[in-house]
Amino acid sequence: MSLTAILSEIDGGDDKGVGKLLQKYNLENSHTFAFDHKEEDARIELCQGLLKVLRRSDHPLCQSTCLETLRILSRDKRVLGPVTTKEGILTLAGLARIHVVGHDGEPLEEAQSAEEERVVVEALKCLCNVVFNSVPAQQVGADVKLAEGLCARLPSVSSSHHEVGLFSLRLLFLLSALRTDVRGMLQKEAGAVRLLTDILERTLDVRWVGPYEAEAPKPEALPISSENNELAMEALKALFNITMSDSSDEVLPPLKDVKERPEIGCTVRNKLVRLMTHVDMAVKQGAAEFLFVLCKESVDNLLKYTGYGNAAGLLMARGLLAGGRGETQYSSDEDSDTEEYKSAKPFINPITGHIELPMPNPMEEMTEEQKEYEAQKLVKMIDELSRKELIRPMGVRKDGTLAPLGEAIHECSPPPSSDSDSD
Repeated sequence: MSLTAILSEIDGGDDKGVGKLLQKYNLENSHTFAFDHKEEDARIELCQGLLKVLRRSDHPLCQSTCLETLRILSRDKRVLGPVTTKEGILTLAGLARIHVVGHDGEPLEEAQSAEEERVVVEALKCLCNVVFNSVPAQQVGADVKLAEGLCARLPSVSSSHHEVGLFSLRLLFLLSALRTDVRGMLQKEAGAVRLLTDILERTLDVRWVGPYEAEAPKPEALPISSENNELAMEALKALFNITMSDSSDEVLPPLKDVKERPEIGCTVRNKLVRLMTHVDMAVKQGAAEFLFVLCKESVDNLLKYTGYGNAAGLLMARGLLAGGRGETQYSSDEDSDTEEYKSAKPFINPITGHIELPMPNPMEEMTEEQKEYEAQKLVKMIDELSRKELIRPMGVRKDGTLAPLGEAIHECSPPPSSDSDSD
């Protein structure tokens, strides 16, 4: 379908003709997710034209067709510019009947026709795509209080408007996942936790027999319908975003006193570090993994809180003995080091993770001959233990894993240069 023909029809002002052409375009591109780069400018112009039609038309069929086209186009992040403006978001919010700052959405009525409901659903789908694919749209959504409008509308959405409720919850989930300020507002002001738990109770038909006890489902009760299952999943996803809190500061507060070893003491951190050397492998691994995740899988942060000796097992298993990070992507680290820690850092033993008291040097009063004798004695003892395979010298490969010392040295040594003459 030629975009030029659609654009000229939009400029002509014939909304019926526009609708027919768009229906054909939608049918051809309903499963299109990769678009031709050559037509990028034309698609941007089409987005602008569609918004123009949506503002001037009051015919539900034309509106839903335009919104379906806009939803298809919103799969391409590069053409979303016209839709991510405040005017574009307000247009979509108005068609979705969401009350936002700068636009009073019409109420959702029970006696609404199927065509009118289709407009609301398509507008919500467009908002979901645009918010997911565009950071500016997320900012505008926060500015016009889109999440608050959704929370105000959700209690009035009945089971007869399943798709309206479903995509309203999905949009609320996206906003709460992508914007920390929206998440904070929903926690404190909008009563979103109570709203979402009410939706879950209604959807799952929960009956309470006590403050914290629900009635067991009756054996003859029907399974949850697929529609209610979808609603429950979207509500749970949004509820998770809103109620999730980072408790890392309770386990790993900013370090101040580093005079004691990390495993000594009665704080949660001390107890977890002690468990990192537990005889039970499951306990040992669980404690180490938990601390590693709280440190955002940063080796430097983990060593700061545990010391290299306690963390060596985890780092060896993960191939991180040479430092670095795990594979999971985390938000950027904030500098949480206290002044006390910064001043003490140069004196901390990285193996034990604390400041050690100065120890007397046992070689101070030795003569050079005695030092040489002790060194040779130590070499012989290590050699004997190695030959008997009681110990095995190891080294760290380039990939951060352990290997026999000879193999590790060979891997790290530069390749022999070939100085052959080539005349």
